[in-house]
Amino acid sequence: MAKKGGLFQLIAAMSKAEKRHFRQYAKANSLSSNYLDLFEAIEGQKRYDEKTIKLQFKGKAFVRQLHVTKNYLQNFLLKSLRAFHQKPSKDAELKDLLRDVEWMFAKGLHHHCHYALEKAEKIARVKNNRSKNSIIL
Repeated sequence: MAKKGGLFQLIAAMSKAEKRHFRQYAKANSLSSNYLDLFEAIEGQKRYDEKTIKLQFKGKAFVRQLHVTKNYLQNFLLKSLRAFHQKPSKDAELKDLLRDVEWMFAKGLHHHCHYALEKAEKIARVKNNRSKNSIIL
């Protein structure tokens, strides 16, 4: 990604759903309002203009090291996008179920364990059948 305007290009390439997720993700992770304000300002531009950004936030401390702020925002945006597009694998789903079973067993919730283990077995069987039926090229 190009240094100048890279953050702008990233924001411009995001869908409405991704931007909405970013805003929610930022609030849930207590991201400073300065970053959200910068995001909104860059999003509102038709072409990236750093001078306008600096004038808009004149007097704010983060403008003195705007490149650092933009870098942090870009990394946080990418983290948000990873979370938005993350689809748990069947292996991860199985591991989570087994952790749940372990916790429920320790609490004496044996009946709940039974149902969770049945669900895990179904997932494992589907996963196993898919791997057997896959064609190796």
